[in-house]
Amino acid sequence: MSKEILVELHDLLKLATSGHACPHKHKEHLSDAINKPDLWTALCHHCVTKTGGKHHADCNVYPIPKELFYLHYADILASIISRRLEGKIKSKSVYKIWNPNIIPYENKEWKDKSLLEKINSTADFSSYFKENEQIFRDRPEDMGRCPFASLYTHSELVKNWYDFLLKNEAYFETPKEISSIEKTNELIDLIEKQKEVYLCYSIIKSDTIFVRIKDTYLFKIAKSVLKDCIDIVGGVVLYELFNGIIFVLPANLEEGDFLEKMRKKLTSNFYLEVTFKKTSLPYNDDDSRSRFLKDLSQLFLEPEKRLYPLLDDEIKPDPMNTASRKAIICDLCQKAKATRESKKDTTEYLCETCDTYRREGGSFSGISEWEKYETLGRQKVAWIEVSLDIEVLLGCLARGLYMQLEETQFKEPKDFGFSIIFEFLEDYQLFLKGFKESISKIFIKGREKKIEKINVLENLFILKIDDIDSLMGILEVYNNLYKSYFPSFIKIRQSPIFLSISCANIKYPFFEHWKFF
Repeated sequence: MSKEILVELHDLLKLATSGHACPHKHKEHLSDAINKPDLWTALCHHCVTKTGGKHHADCNVYPIPKELFYLHYADILASIISRRLEGKIKSKSVYKIWNPNIIPYENKEWKDKSLLEKINSTADFSSYFKENEQIFRDRPEDMGRCPFASLYTHSELVKNWYDFLLKNEAYFETPKEISSIEKTNELIDLIEKQKEVYLCYSIIKSDTIFVRIKDTYLFKIAKSVLKDCIDIVGGVVLYELFNGIIFVLPANLEEGDFLEKMRKKLTSNFYLEVTFKKTSLPYNDDDSRSRFLKDLSQLFLEPEKRLYPLLDDEIKPDPMNTASRKAIICDLCQKAKATRESKKDTTEYLCETCDTYRREGGSFSGISEWEKYETLGRQKVAWIEVSLDIEVLLGCLARGLYMQLEETQFKEPKDFGFSIIFEFLEDYQLFLKGFKESISKIFIKGREKKIEKINVLENLFILKIDDIDSLMGILEVYNNLYKSYFPSFIKIRQSPIFLSISCANIKYPFFEHWKFF
């Protein structure tokens, strides 16, 4: 049975000190915390290989459980990913290329005794990370050397790497308990040199024809289908990006074997673009680190493979089934046998999967109500979408870095650590939320509902408008929020974010609007 440790709180003392601190150095302030093994074990993650060193003279953690070893290794892996720009900037605040704000940092040791005492007096830490999330988001993982990733992002990545190592303990041949630092070094050497893994990036896509609003339900389930594909091969998610997932697998099977297992989880509505990179888990070896980082960089290149679902080699009409006899193949996915009739305004012939998804898609009460009062052809709706292009984003971040740091290595898009992209996506979500909330305030007047949120899509919604001129308020809100969140993109005169608006009579077909997005 695994020993429970609070992985996300492994760097908790960074909130109270200038950098990483050995918990044994602060025993006078943490006398009660020592008796909380789930927290104390996590705080000792650096002591694993530094026991007896300059800053760890007072600690001796051996023997250690395998969980502490995994946490230590996970912290190393997350730091390698997050600190690609080490030594460029110092800041007490997280440095965001799209919205730079530096709070000067001096290399002076300090500690917040009151916070240490508060930590010591806390009885239950099970929800501490969640309850203090904003504090972790505001504090850089490394103020003095690399403030591009927040302590929150770093902690989440460490947790993901930890879960991967623990999930595959048999593959990594880790004993339940490690008796000495010498044994730890032997295990590190074994993993780094003999236990390869696959770094993978996959995007889930669909060729399905979107005819009705409820067909957007496919977007809601797309990520869960992708996660099912990852779960079936024993993968662990490292990062969820805007339109894909980076995950890791033990290299205990051939790449083709993994792909065949993943294929079985796909329905006719989806296909995957997948890139696999076999690599080692770096620790000490410089060549191993270079290879690992290079493989990470190449995940965003053109996908190596497209993975399609298992489909019938031949589809023949079934004379006993009306849908099959009239359409043969599904009107939506265009890949499976039509077996169901869907009648509303027009008749559609669907496969079993598309019919199920259509039924699960739900209804949109606002639009239905608006249509009731449409008699003169004057009622208009505006479909609004905010979209993000990841490829353009990489170029914008590279240009922004080049302008801010004046380093030629950033003239072209390079890998500067996925943590920076993750930090951007966090702000992008806040931008979307702020945009929707601001528009809602404008278009919800009295008891009349003038906005319909497409709950399956965070970046798409519908407005009932009286005339085209009312769209000017939307543009003003968007412009002001954009300046607030992404001023650097305005300076470089390039944006990865796009606003699309399609306006027409309320009876205008959804699929005609969708062509513009």
